Amino acid sequence: MNKYSKVILLALIVSMSCGFLWAGNSIFSRYGFPIQNEGYDVYGMGMGNTGAGDFLRLNYGVGVNPALCANSNSVLISTGLKMGYTNYEDKSGNYNKDDSFDFPYFSIQVPIRRHHIAFQFTSFMSGNLSSQSSSTPTIDGVPYELETYETVYSYIYRADLMYAYRFKYLNVGIGANYYLGNRKMKFTQDYIGLGPDIGSNDVANGYDTFYEVSNTYANPGFMAGLGLKFKTMSMGLAYHSSVDLKNTREFKTILSSEVEEDESLILPHTINSGVTFKFNNTFKTNVDFRYEIWEESDFNDNPENSWRIGAGIAYEPISGEDKFYKRLPIRAGHSMRNLAYKVNNSNVIENTLTLGSSIPIKAISSRVDFAYQYSRRGDATENGVEETAHMFMIGISGFDIFQKTLKRDKPRDIPEAEDLY
Repeated sequence: MNKYSKVILLALIVSMSCGFLWAGNSIFSRYGFPIQNEGYDVYGMGMGNTGAGDFLRLNYGVGVNPALCANSNSVLISTGLKMGYTNYEDKSGNYNKDDSFDFPYFSIQVPIRRHHIAFQFTSFMSGNLSSQSSSTPTIDGVPYELETYETVYSYIYRADLMYAYRFKYLNVGIGANYYLGNRKMKFTQDYIGLGPDIGSNDVANGYDTFYEVSNTYANPGFMAGLGLKFKTMSMGLAYHSSVDLKNTREFKTILSSEVEEDESLILPHTINSGVTFKFNNTFKTNVDFRYEIWEESDFNDNPENSWRIGAGIAYEPISGEDKFYKRLPIRAGHSMRNLAYKVNNSNVIENTLTLGSSIPIKAISSRVDFAYQYSRRGDATENGVEETAHMFMIGISGFDIFQKTLKRDKPRDIPEAEDLY
């Protein structure tokens, strides 16, 4: 890479890294963490959120399976940006729209012969919500305005440090995780137009309602994974440990503020599995399954074990194709997820359709990936609310900035051929 390419790369990484200040928006944020970035790269996000067993490519989504980082032969960097908007609708037909901006991951992989070290930072779980409603009730026949505000801001980030070793057909990886997050819920009601002469209770005298609950989470965990790689097929299996996130809880009202440290959030045992099969030199398919055991957690009254299944297909053209459409990689997929809690005593189901493509950049390991996701979460009839989301993703991968390109433009002596006769 020349110095101009490095400057452009650094600018992209810095701008994308600013995304950690935001997280995904969802109407279901009041019940938990509905948005989840499991560690896939943008390539995998555009292929049905798959890739836990895809050892047939340079896979940058190493947070899903630490054994994946054993595939690289050079220092590789990858990051991405996710943005879009979400539409909310309830069973009465009320409609709202919200924007989203997220930084799903950043990863770096360093090979040392058959040994590999990797680091990945992931915006693991999140959920934001900001709602406002107005009504005009009456007290003793006197109307007044009631403004209600509800805000939820929640995120959990995960940092992974991984080690992997590559055998001939088998990759093995282990890793340590550190989780850090915060969840803040605020509820406010403003009574407008009331005075001390109306009614006899506190509400009638215009005392506004306010409370805020803030939770701060932190604790380490561990992960392990393996993968098998053959000429036309690969498969992977990974485990993420359950983590008891220590929690400092602060509760505020208009009159008081209390701090407690005896609560915790238990993250689930998680199993990721995936299979990749290559039909020929240009077509391949992925199938992934993820299972989360939430029943030990006390985050919700009756948490549900969560699962997600995804499948995708990819067209990877052979270099040298003369037609443009034949040179363009195309990926598509679908995933279905059951969230870890019920709403209105009904399961919350998420369906996602994906589409992706890539543009290579000089070196074979460097590229820009693009992906689009259309998601539908919940059902207005079953859950009382539902939402649809349109998300656009861009990822940059490769860029071995530590390796110098040899310059062969200086004059050099060419030895003369020896006369063997």
